Amino acid sequence: MLLCSCCAGASASESVRPFAIEVGEPLREVLDRFTEVGLNVVSTTRLVPSRMVVTEVPDSDLPPLEQLDVLLRAHNLRLVSVDSSNSYVERLQNSAKIVEPTPEADTNSPIFIEEVVVTSPYRMRRQRDLAASLDHEDLLTLPSLGRDVLRGIDILPGVASNGISARYQFRGGDSNEVLYRLDGIELLEPFHLPSVQDLFGAVNINIIDSADIYVAGFPVDLGSRMSGVVDLELVEPIAEFSGGIDVNFITASTDARGWTGNWSWVVSARRSLIDKAVGQFETDYGTPRFQDELLHLTRSTEDTTLTLGAVNSRDRVVVRQGTEVSRSEDDFRALWMRWQQDHQGQLSSTWQFSSVNIDKTRNGRVDDLLASVGALAERREFNTYELSNHWEWQRNSTSQWRAGASFARQKADFEADFAADYGPLALPGLRGSTLQREVEVDRSGDSSQAYISYTTVLGPRWRIETGLRYDGQDIDPVHVSEFSARVNVDYKLSETWRFALNAGRYTQQQHLYEIQIDDGKAELFDPQHSDQINLSGIYTPNDKLRVRLDLYLREIGNPWSHFENLYNTWVLMPELQGDRFEVETSKARMLGAELALNYKVSERLSWYVNATRASAKERSLSRDRARPWDQELAVKAGLSWQGERWRLGLKGTYHDGLPTTPFVAIEADLAATLYCDRLPSFFSVDAHVSRMIAVPRGSLEVYLDVTNLTDRSNVGGYEYSSATERDPQEMLPLLPVLGVSWRW
Repeated sequence: MLLCSCCAGASASESVRPFAIEVGEPLREVLDRFTEVGLNVVSTTRLVPSRMVVTEVPDSDLPPLEQLDVLLRAHNLRLVSVDSSNSYVERLQNSAKIVEPTPEADTNSPIFIEEVVVTSPYRMRRQRDLAASLDHEDLLTLPSLGRDVLRGIDILPGVASNGISARYQFRGGDSNEVLYRLDGIELLEPFHLPSVQDLFGAVNINIIDSADIYVAGFPVDLGSRMSGVVDLELVEPIAEFSGGIDVNFITASTDARGWTGNWSWVVSARRSLIDKAVGQFETDYGTPRFQDELLHLTRSTEDTTLTLGAVNSRDRVVVRQGTEVSRSEDDFRALWMRWQQDHQGQLSSTWQFSSVNIDKTRNGRVDDLLASVGALAERREFNTYELSNHWEWQRNSTSQWRAGASFARQKADFEADFAADYGPLALPGLRGSTLQREVEVDRSGDSSQAYISYTTVLGPRWRIETGLRYDGQDIDPVHVSEFSARVNVDYKLSETWRFALNAGRYTQQQHLYEIQIDDGKAELFDPQHSDQINLSGIYTPNDKLRVRLDLYLREIGNPWSHFENLYNTWVLMPELQGDRFEVETSKARMLGAELALNYKVSERLSWYVNATRASAKERSLSRDRARPWDQELAVKAGLSWQGERWRLGLKGTYHDGLPTTPFVAIEADLAATLYCDRLPSFFSVDAHVSRMIAVPRGSLEVYLDVTNLTDRSNVGGYEYSSATERDPQEMLPLLPVLGVSWRW
């Protein structure tokens, strides 16, 4: 979808066009030039690709909005009026009623239009919310293992990874503090192979139009997690019927989309091929398998939109690594229905019902006489049903109200059996001991949320958004009702400088699904809170260079405890290991500075440098110490070339080694040595290259992704063979993934 906004002081009915348009010019470039007559047009390469050209030149005597309409109709696109100052462009469907653009605009209104800056592969969108957006072409160009949509977001500042997992920590928070959404639905299980470090995302990249990533300032309606949001938007059909097949060494997928009358649809199916690859090795590594499917139906009329969606994800995994064996079955199913209605233009509403069902079983064992010998078996059944609504009232061109509420019913039935004998190299508190436990959880309860926000524009420089949120939980033993407030202030100093201040409290409740029964927990934690403040300065001297500096402070007064493996995190059954330890904390504090520099050399070539200097500390064992995922210094750089035939992406990632704990021989030493050391620094160069080939129907793409191009040995932890001898456990080696994609 494209968004077209009229700038302050410019009338949409003016017929001045100080530039010429010629047949054959790239349509995207022509749309950008309409800023000269007061129209800002933001385009996605999915809807208006670089190869799309002008086929019909509009009469220069027509008003600019009508000229745009002529340009877009030639490509089966249409311009739809939102109000007197805003319009958007969408794909034209044969039966859809065309809404003519409203040419009148209040030229005396002090409207402050939100600036939109486009760079690739790091593209800022909706600056008032400090969201970074990666569009479809960006995601395809970024190097990622097996074309993984979630692995692509690690180029952003503030997003930290251990180098193995596709699950991240945002700005020093824990990995369970990030909200993942697809088409407005929360994904509780957004990853495949959860028993193997969450190696891959559970969404097909070919059906994702954009990924919006929030690390600060996310609005109150996205407030159920403290550290950030990853919001995935599905593609829209671009023809009556189109699709593709994509096969690489990791996965094979197919997808299709189109429309019939008022209905449009998107379908996708994907299956892993990893089990076929590892089956060729002499060593038996097991049979990791996964698959996922999606069905999305939309019926649109002039004033209403009905959406039906379904997602299914399944993992069947047997993995062997050293002395460990893990077997797991994971099933995730989500259904949703959404009704959106436009009430006389200024008021709109959305009602949504969703259900989520998760079934998991896992069992495994460890046979390490020096550390531990044990077995674990667990079963989880979880269901939740949620009803939510959202209202938006565009009172006038300078003020907007948004409000909503939701109610969810959760039910969980869990059980876990655990038995372990610990050897001489286990932590001192467990040395020589035997542990057996059975945990059962059969519980249900309710949670509810409500929010209201108000956005106002004060003159040509100021934009202020305030929000209030309510979070309630009624699930034994937690019965709470809490309020939190946030404010976002956007100030435009000049055409080249702007600043944003975001402050507020973020509350996070624990789902029943998140109870850590495998570590012996049977009760929910009380909600945790994060008080956050973020200051951003953005410098854009021209349309090529963009520099952004963020300073942030986050404080958590009651963080949840977390279980960690102190010596080696690269394991299959972490709960059975002898170095498993519960880190109980009383507070946490994260402080950092992030610098993002983006330069667009040409329409096809761009590069970026992102640097973060941060500190993430928590109070445990009566001392302030680094959190296990703390990265004091991180630098990420890369370039992107998106040509007609060739696509090239290159990225380099460096960060300090993660905190680790030296071998502990005496229990009294643990307080002094816990996370007092660090692993060697991490460095990886990843690359992507693809070649487009024209075929009789559609296009063929051959691509290669290479992870760890230099084959650097990055250490993920240590395995101790004695109190003084240890072997480094290396993470991902050089991994080339070759693939081919056919789009029609």
